[in-house]
Amino acid sequence: MRNLLPLVLITMTALPAWAEKGMNVITSAVPQAAARGEVTMRWYGFPLYDATLFTPSGARFDWRNPVALRLVYARTIKQDAFLTATMAELERIEGKRADHAQIARKLAPCYRDASAGDHFIAQSENASQVTLWFNGTRTCTLRHPQIRERFLGIWLSDQSRSVRLSKRLRGE
Repeated sequence: MRNLLPLVLITMTALPAWAEKGMNVITSAVPQAAARGEVTMRWYGFPLYDATLFTPSGARFDWRNPVALRLVYARTIKQDAFLTATMAELERIEGKRADHAQIARKLAPCYRDASAGDHFIAQSENASQVTLWFNGTRTCTLRHPQIRERFLGIWLSDQSRSVRLSKRLRGE
């Protein structure tokens, strides 16, 4: 037991630095970023991830303003599963669109294998750009017409899998 104490203390001091690094990423795109809403996404009762939406000063969510969405994963998810799920949700929400293959090609290098505690941050300063970060490291900047609303709409729109959770995430 006594041997575990140093490990616990090191872990406790490391967590604030990890969390701060994520906030630096968020505030780089969202001025005076503050959490607007938080939810836990579950699958058959098991937590998949915790999602937090950041808006300028925690203001009401508006697609015209910069936003950041942080997803902290509770379990392992493979890189290809992220891409498959993203594209399936886009098709479910939008129907088949001619540019889906182009979006998939742009998104493929953005994702990483995630384990419990890992986090992705999607930040967007304008309607046609989303930057993805994994554990504080930028993985890509996705540029595509109206990509902010299309990509982040998977979590934030009234067409998401759970309208109730989307509304809570938007702080409504």
